[in-house]
Amino acid sequence: VDEETLPEPNDAYGAVKLLLLHFFKTLCEKEKIEWYWVRVFSLFGKNENDSWLIPSVITRLRKEESILLTKGEQEYNYLYIEDFLDRFFRIVIEKHDLSGVYNICNDRTIKLKELLISISEILGVSSKLLEFGSLPYREGQNMFISGSCRKFKEKFEYEIPDNDLLV
Repeated sequence: VDEETLPEPNDAYGAVKLLLLHFFKTLCEKEKIEWYWVRVFSLFGKNENDSWLIPSVITRLRKEESILLTKGEQEYNYLYIEDFLDRFFRIVIEKHDLSGVYNICNDRTIKLKELLISISEILGVSSKLLEFGSLPYREGQNMFISGSCRKFKEKFEYEIPDNDLLV
């Protein structure tokens, strides 16, 4: 999804977000106020809920407990929370009169299986504890969530660091 992609919501939550985007955009443009609509993709990092995937996997691997998982074929572009904040504050602090929609995300996707194996390697724990294929995918499972932040990089002259991924 790039910043020019028009959302096509398929539920009430998405429809309300789209409605709010148009409402705030119209209101700000009418009043000649700068506006920014930031779309956030998959984040991970400090203070994340312990029940979420990455922190729960780290906790269980540190205890050397096995973890039942899907096949891990889902592809996401995870971004570390501090990298997200760096980019977000670039927009907030550097007022450039560049109103618009901006994605704040990692530019690269990674399969969950690769990500979790990398975490086990970083922790020095056997990846055999990761029991891929033990669980079915849930109904409606998102298999690919990826954004492009091309517009953000161009408008705010931002270089994405090479170490943006965990791996």
